[in-house]
Amino acid sequence: MPITVNDPSVELELLYIDDLVEEMIHALKGEEHHCEFEGLDVIPSEKGRYCYCPVTHKITLGEIVDLLHQFAEMPKTLMIPEIPADSFAKRLYSTFLSYLPKEKAIFDLKMNVDNRGSFTELVHTLNCGQVSINISKPGITKGEHWHNTKWEQFIVVSGHGLIQLRKEGTDEVLICTVHSLAICQRKKQSSI
Repeated sequence: MPITVNDPSVELELLYIDDLVEEMIHALKGEEHHCEFEGLDVIPSEKGRYCYCPVTHKITLGEIVDLLHQFAEMPKTLMIPEIPADSFAKRLYSTFLSYLPKEKAIFDLKMNVDNRGSFTELVHTLNCGQVSINISKPGITKGEHWHNTKWEQFIVVSGHGLIQLRKEGTDEVLICTVHSLAICQRKKQSSI
């Protein structure tokens, strides 16, 4: 995605349209926010003469471009950038998606297939791992490995299986019989 920025350090203060609409609704209800100004600086004040929207975002052009490039790369990397709930990144991503051409809204996933079944990664996160689909053929053992700082959670979508977790260095095994959400009439469970 070609973007030209002459000075990436230029800082903007931006107001997201949904935040403006929310503040306008507050104003219609008589719950608007008031302020005074010192030059261009907003000074919140209950008795202020002016109404204002308290939710704005200060960000540089360079930071905006970096986010847009991350968003554009997501179908290739499957990496979801950190997007806190009330952040500018979340608002920009929503805007990005609303302008995404329909031919870019669908993208191919890489399915790794072998004689045991298949493994397909859906998304990655920097701090919380990944979400993937792992299909095992009947009677096949998968895994047989361990992690120091990574955890896996399994939800059976179809069929049933046996998950065995062994604490490294011991013979102790936790055995979990798991059933799909579709065929299990008991409470719905997941295995960590």
